[in-house]
Amino acid sequence: MIEKKSILLVCSSGKASSQMLLFQLKREFVDYLNDIFICNVYELETFDLIHIDYIFSTVSILTHKSVPIIEVHDFLE
Repeated sequence: MIEKKSILLVCSSGKASSQMLLFQLKREFVDYLNDIFICNVYELETFDLIHIDYIFSTVSILTHKSVPIIEVHDFLE
């Protein structure tokens, strides 16, 4: 049995690119993902990470977070 993960998708500000990346993540990892949340880099500072397993970000995050951060491009390759 696969334990599904919840992720946070962080983008600079563009909603169109984040929606495209969200679609790709759902399509590629449907069997592994529970919830996907989206925020911009400014909202990250106040986002409650209590239920987040991983952060996927299209921008560099320079502050320490309590969950692993994976930097990705706007489109999965």
